[in-house]
Amino acid sequence: MRVRNICDIDLLKYHGALVNLADTRNKIQHYEVNEEAEVLIATIISAFSAIEHLVYHALNERFENFESIIAPEQITTLHEDKEAYIKRKKDISDDICSQNLSKVSFSYSANKNISIPCPKCAEIFLIQTQNDAVKFYYCGTQYQNLQEIYLKDKNCIISDTMERELGKRKTILKELLECPEINAF
Repeated sequence: MRVRNICDIDLLKYHGALVNLADTRNKIQHYEVNEEAEVLIATIISAFSAIEHLVYHALNERFENFESIIAPEQITTLHEDKEAYIKRKKDISDDICSQNLSKVSFSYSANKNISIPCPKCAEIFLIQTQNDAVKFYYCGTQYQNLQEIYLKDKNCIISDTMERELGKRKTILKELLECPEINAF
């Protein structure tokens, strides 16, 4: 792959998916396609996950910057595909583990955390970058710090998620709502 060799970009596990896509494309272009539909669908799903990784993390770009090549509606369609969505989330979880990335979350008790969702895509893959900024691994949105994320939460995605998650832990929510200083008066 030219990207890896010429540009010195590490595609990690996604290299194989892109090679598979290129091989499939060559078969379609130059020969007859003898693959089952399920195999072709799996190839496309893996390739799309690899392309998202390349755009968001290797190039540090956004799909919006490529509107002349791929329309936002096409990206939305791919994101709405259940298999592609599941594959992408699994790939991201694997990436976070394999690269020892620091996932950022809200700690509500000792060793008990709630993942903070993105105010843009509502996914929970928030990581700490090397320069102490934070980046949502799913959509590639990057913020200077946690405070900026809360300020950008115009649709209350973070607060709604936190309230719902803390509500599932009724004893913790009760402790948080009953402030000892206020109740002492």
